[in-house]
Amino acid sequence: MTYNDAVNDLVRRYRNGEFKGWTMTDDDNAQMRRVLTDGRFEFIAFDNLVIFHNIINLEDYSEGELWFYGSMYYDTMEEFEAQGAEIMAECIFEQTPATTINIAEGDVEALYDEYIAFVKEE
Repeated sequence: MTYNDAVNDLVRRYRNGEFKGWTMTDDDNAQMRRVLTDGRFEFIAFDNLVIFHNIINLEDYSEGELWFYGSMYYDTMEEFEAQGAEIMAECIFEQTPATTINIAEGDVEALYDEYIAFVKEE
């Protein structure tokens, strides 16, 4: 299994409804989000043979910190806030250090299996 095969299969499985509670936010790297509570989100992505995972709680960020992350994508704070909490959290996830899961270099199938196990947890 190649990396592209793995990502394409994860996207296919998502579209078939296998990953309940998750929303695919980027099908280039099987990045997904799920809502934990109001303003608190969990993200996972399968990218460059590593699984990235993080929980983003918007209450942990000041307005200035939120704008730091939003300014990479939007022209004004108002425009950024108008995107909604999910997009604000996604911008932070994409720019902050995340927990990574690394398995033996080049072992795409093992990472694929780990990703599946993670998103199928209840």
